[in-house]
Amino acid sequence: MQDDIFGSAFQAFLASGEDAPISVWIDGIEQDGLLPSYFFRSFENMPMLEQNALKLACGKTLDVGAAAGCHAMWLQENGIDVTALEISEKAADVCSSRGVKNVVCADFFKYNDQKFDTILLLMNGFGMGQDVEGTERLLKHAMGLLSPGGQIIGDTSDISYFDEIDDIDVSETSDAYYGCVFFELEWKDMAESFNWIYPAPALLAEIAARNMWKFEILQKGPHHDFLLRFSHL
Repeated sequence: MQDDIFGSAFQAFLASGEDAPISVWIDGIEQDGLLPSYFFRSFENMPMLEQNALKLACGKTLDVGAAAGCHAMWLQENGIDVTALEISEKAADVCSSRGVKNVVCADFFKYNDQKFDTILLLMNGFGMGQDVEGTERLLKHAMGLLSPGGQIIGDTSDISYFDEIDDIDVSETSDAYYGCVFFELEWKDMAESFNWIYPAPALLAEIAARNMWKFEILQKGPHHDFLLRFSHL
């Protein structure tokens, strides 16, 4: 069983303000560290794509991978019936401690208790699929949780630009999809690693077309990032 780095870091920040960065490597290349405080950011300090995603949420909303609850808290404060879903018990406890009323600690792939009008997959939430097949499975499960007329809103990044800035090989000629990466994290004496995917809009559009879903690019951000929406035709 791997360490729960994010949940532990959130708890430490909430308890004492400790903001020791989480060290990050992608495919063995060291990246900028992640400060736990970033996951407690206010609406005003969120990227514009995140702000717009939250403004589009309506009806009964599921915040998947709620982390420390910054999205769920803003939605709740603005009258949205939001459920924060977290697989990490520690992160779920932080959400509850911060005042999020509806918090569920569960694996999203196994969660099917309710139907929702809006499902949020923010901060590259599509990456939970880990690979191309898993991304389609993730979306099929999410679409099955939608009420009639519901929507999935999320953001992703096209990381084909990575080879312009470092040594990560994102060649589309390789056998694996170029958006699939391997994360390694360290924080204090803890270590964690996992596969992740950054599905480009073209891949998500293919998955939508194959399953006869409506797919929209709502906004393009300044850093090869995109705000997207899925819904039933």
